[in-house]
Amino acid sequence: MVAAQFWTGTESREATFANPCVSRRNTVIANRGRRCDLAGTHGPDSLWQRDRARHCAADPLWHVRGRTIACRASKPSTFQAFSRRAIVSTELPITMLPVPQIALELIGAAKIRGKIDLSGGYNNSVWKIFCDDRSYIVKRYRSEWLKNNEANAISVLGPHRHAPKAIYAQSARVLIWPDDGLFPPRTLDEAYARSMGYALRTIHSVKGGVPVRYVDRPEWRTVNRIGSAAQRTVGYSIPVSGPVHGDVRFGNTLADETGRFVRFSDFEEFGQGDQLADLVLGLVEAGCARPDLPDDAIRWTLAGYADPDGAGLPHPFSSKEVRAALAHHCFKELTAWAKAEAAPKLLEYYEAARQPVLDAITTLDI
Repeated sequence: MVAAQFWTGTESREATFANPCVSRRNTVIANRGRRCDLAGTHGPDSLWQRDRARHCAADPLWHVRGRTIACRASKPSTFQAFSRRAIVSTELPITMLPVPQIALELIGAAKIRGKIDLSGGYNNSVWKIFCDDRSYIVKRYRSEWLKNNEANAISVLGPHRHAPKAIYAQSARVLIWPDDGLFPPRTLDEAYARSMGYALRTIHSVKGGVPVRYVDRPEWRTVNRIGSAAQRTVGYSIPVSGPVHGDVRFGNTLADETGRFVRFSDFEEFGQGDQLADLVLGLVEAGCARPDLPDDAIRWTLAGYADPDGAGLPHPFSSKEVRAALAHHCFKELTAWAKAEAAPKLLEYYEAARQPVLDAITTLDI
């Protein structure tokens, strides 16, 4: 149970309610006599805890007092709009990490009116900073390489609206960009899956490749490890090496307020890589996101990626043996990551989806 206190103007209300992600159904609380929906999510808590706080609107100021999560809105209408899309969870960090001093200096400490920690226990630290005029995302990376990859993605993909538009400021292992008011995904339906596949195809089709202005480590990218392992298994050569997202997950996408796909997020492994492995990782994640309909979710995503006549698929995607080997090594990487993060629910999530998703990818009719 979570105790939450909300202020609207001079009025204060308190409510206690269950974690919506544990119950996996919509929960409602009362606010000034109105019903305010708390949206449920899909998948294990640990998969989404990083993104839940992004459901807050740009105007309210969030802060944490002991076990109370508080929101002060500038006017009642703002609060009402916010409360319909709010998610408050026990997974939100109770002790907030300090924002890097360099970020306070680059944004201007005097302009900052509030902040919320979006890190959710992962190695990289992320904050949403509320200022007088707008809000910013501040991200501190665990390595310079990850930071350089995301900075490169913003530079290459930002003008095409496939990444944040521009970097506000950067230093050392910190990037800051203006918040664009997007939300984590709700559910993977056909329209969302097709849009996700099309966006991945667009990233793979970036003209001129990826300019590298730093010492790259392509062997560190997850999709390149997956591709290399599959090559050793079935003996194929990398068909296409080009721009890859590198960490294609349903949880690494962002939606608008209506739930429609807008773009990918978290480009920490963006760069040159195995595009076939990048595509198969996206299909695996789509199938995992819809364990009730893994076959449909994979077909929807693939339909968004490929041309209507099936053209555009990296060779040798048509080989069942290659697809099976890539999907198998995708699950090996994903479960290894879940173990490294000490996330048992995440591990259970992938293990439960493994066989249905492997079957769906292997039996695709290409």
